[in-house]
Amino acid sequence: KAAPGLTPSDSALLTSMMRYVQVRLSGLTYAWAESWVASLKSERGLTPGSIRKRVGALARVIDWHLRTTGSNNSNPLRLLPRGYSAYDARDEAQKVDVHRDRRLHPGEAERIRAQMPEDLRLLFDIIVWTGLRLREAYRLRVDQIDLTAWVIKVEGTKGARGASKPRLVPVVPELRDALAERVAGRIGRLWGFWDGDPATLDACTARLSYQFRYHFERAGISDLREHDLRHEACCRWIERRDAKGRWVFSEIEVARIMGWSSLRMMMRYASIRGEDLSARLG
Repeated sequence: KAAPGLTPSDSALLTSMMRYVQVRLSGLTYAWAESWVASLKSERGLTPGSIRKRVGALARVIDWHLRTTGSNNSNPLRLLPRGYSAYDARDEAQKVDVHRDRRLHPGEAERIRAQMPEDLRLLFDIIVWTGLRLREAYRLRVDQIDLTAWVIKVEGTKGARGASKPRLVPVVPELRDALAERVAGRIGRLWGFWDGDPATLDACTARLSYQFRYHFERAGISDLREHDLRHEACCRWIERRDAKGRWVFSEIEVARIMGWSSLRMMMRYASIRGEDLSARLG
């Protein structure tokens, strides 16, 4: 039986961890926790973010076990000090979280779209112009598209512990005709990429990510990743102005559109190009 509170990504991660986390519950001590984290650094060379994901997933399972058995023992993973995932001079390898700020350069979107079949091209356009996550985009249904108010009712995929985190995303004029054409006379999902089985979501996401990568490379853009399109979309929302040159959206509004509960993630995704800032000086 799965521990409640685990997300699908937690479950997949724990399954993959089973082959190297070989310890009995009686052996789950603080010394073991420190040793395990050290091995994730020295033997596997994981980034701090990857280490935190693994520790967090296993910690939630241990929390559940302690609650259901009525044990008074402490969860050793909860006792790890702040910054436990960071590398220091004692660690054999130095790994840092990768911060990507890749945006589309002039002409790249056109080259990419020219390589893509129609279905994938519209998916590309929706992600670039809305900032939807890949899984949010390919699961869209007709009933989520409001052609009167011009908003998309997104069923978010990044809520706490896998909970849905819905939000409304405006549809920019550049996307309206293509989206209206797609919705016309259709019921159910906008695409047939996914068969509707939650168990196949990860496989579908991986398959579509590969297809994006394939067409990026065909367009001669080998350093672009599908998730970089979300960075591009965030910047487009930030930089968008009205006919009088005024900013259209505030920082808080952009964060809401992108599905973030704080401005910290917006600052991470805001890859503002220096040449664009310079051009405003005249």
